[in-house]
Amino acid sequence: MENSSRARGLRRSLATMVAAALATVSLAACSPDEVGAAAVVDGTTISADTLQKSARAYTAIVPNADRATLQQHILEEMIFSTIIKRAADANDVHVSQGAVAKQLAVFYEQTKNRRGLVAALAAEQTPVIVPPDYVEPWLRDQLLYHKLVVKLAGGGDATTAEASARGSNALSAAAKSMDVHVNPRYGTWNPKSGSINPLVSGGLAVTAAQLNATK
Repeated sequence: MENSSRARGLRRSLATMVAAALATVSLAACSPDEVGAAAVVDGTTISADTLQKSARAYTAIVPNADRATLQQHILEEMIFSTIIKRAADANDVHVSQGAVAKQLAVFYEQTKNRRGLVAALAAEQTPVIVPPDYVEPWLRDQLLYHKLVVKLAGGGDATTAEASARGSNALSAAAKSMDVHVNPRYGTWNPKSGSINPLVSGGLAVTAAQLNATK
């Protein structure tokens, strides 16, 4: 029962938490300098090819996924992952591969395998988009953030509002020290919502929000 409860908790997306932490952080949304990049985070490239392969692998398992926004959501998670790692490293928090494998085994007891886990996450009331090739990094992020908040809470209750605020502050500090650029093909980074605003007009000109503002 304890493992099942913990697994359900870890399945929650980090999006809302990261959005709050990044609310006051200004991240760039201009075109990355490197050709073929979906985003460049602190000089590290997230390639468009990698992103597209992850999206294709995901739709092979979840064929009814919203393909119009899928790549943006996956790219958001990849960017969040680098921010979480920076915050964890700054606070000397680490998660072993063994810990990731152990928690993954708990998930597989419920979902049977990787494909089952991806499908189960997609079926959550608030869908969690995790490509099959990104399961381990996603799970590591969940464990890293939980361990980070526990440490910042002095080993106490990591579910309190105070503990959550400390975790958000750590992410915000990490993000402020990073340089993030998103390829306009995938939209523009919105630090207030912690998400990528997709472009309209074939992905060439403006975001939907900008278009609506002109009406």
